[in-house]
Amino acid sequence: AGYVTMAEIVDYVIDATESQSDPQNLRREVTVSLTHTHLPMLENNGFVRYNMERQLIHPTEKTETVTPYLKVAGLHSDEEPSPED
Repeated sequence: AGYVTMAEIVDYVIDATESQSDPQNLRREVTVSLTHTHLPMLENNGFVRYNMERQLIHPTEKTETVTPYLKVAGLHSDEEPSPED
């Protein structure tokens, strides 16, 4: 398809989050954070194209350059933080 929807990203983040928050509140917080902070920053730096009106996120040529880092972050996301962190 060449794109992901905002709903797909929000679902992914919520599934990966161990939170005791109310699911509706968590969904709202994640959506606001993505919409107002993370996606605009990624778009401004050329890593994605974000169509706010249609709520679609498209990859760019630069997206592939960060994929290895995202995979590493995903591998470590299940680990408990060490006392030094």
